Amino acid sequence: MQKHLLISACLFLTTLACQSLAPTEPHGGDVITVQTALDLTAAGLSTTGLSRLALEVSASDMDTVRTDLTLSDGYARASLKVPAGKNRTFTALGYRQSDLVLRGSTTKDLQKGKEVKVEIEFDYLLPTVILSPPRLTVAADSQFTLYLAARQMQKLAAFGARLTFDPTRLRVEELGRENAFLTSQGGSITQMQFSRNNTLGQVDVVLGVFPAAKAVSGTGNIARVVFKALQNGPTSIELHLDKNTHADLGLYDDQAHVIEVLALSCAVTVTSAP
Repeated sequence: MQKHLLISACLFLTTLACQSLAPTEPHGGDVITVQTALDLTAAGLSTTGLSRLALEVSASDMDTVRTDLTLSDGYARASLKVPAGKNRTFTALGYRQSDLVLRGSTTKDLQKGKEVKVEIEFDYLLPTVILSPPRLTVAADSQFTLYLAARQMQKLAAFGARLTFDPTRLRVEELGRENAFLTSQGGSITQMQFSRNNTLGQVDVVLGVFPAAKAVSGTGNIARVVFKALQNGPTSIELHLDKNTHADLGLYDDQAHVIEVLALSCAVTVTSAP
């Protein structure tokens, strides 16, 4: 059975604006209106990476409450009414088309008149390629390092990824390979493309394991990218794996079959230099 990957980034739910239960609403003492604003970029997700995100709240003394969240501008938002009480389990479910690709849950007590912050850590249920860390705040003129990493791979033999960024805000200072994972089964690395272009705002990493019989499974880093922050403001570093946009992109196993993966990007906020 494939292990689920636990992503350390947390999404936040805040309960606000309490009100009394009306006779037509579900049973319970009081109902709390839960306003959700889940920052998807905190886990490296973009709203284009998910087709649907649902939130469920359940407990032994209440009917399960479910709603779909609206995805826009890097956030997932919704409002739902939950009976106050103990041991309310919040479960977030993320879908790409019909596939469930992430799941996380946690349990909290909800009290009338109290504001509660709920942190949910997600298990990613598909092989995943990430930029780590998924979210950064850095000072202008400073450098930071991102790792391009593969998670939950099965027989990975070829890796093709493209990073895109705003060259007016960020510049690549260094691009380096991380060889330990791809060579962990005794194979060597074939480098087809490994380049940076600060004019276009683009990094291409296309590597293979030779021979393919030495394909690797599990988790590990593929490359590291050192950026310099140039200009204040929010920006993002997007990760592209779709072979339909470029023939070299995508992940393949030892039989040259496409590995279906979830791609997670990185959000960067550049602040004034101290």
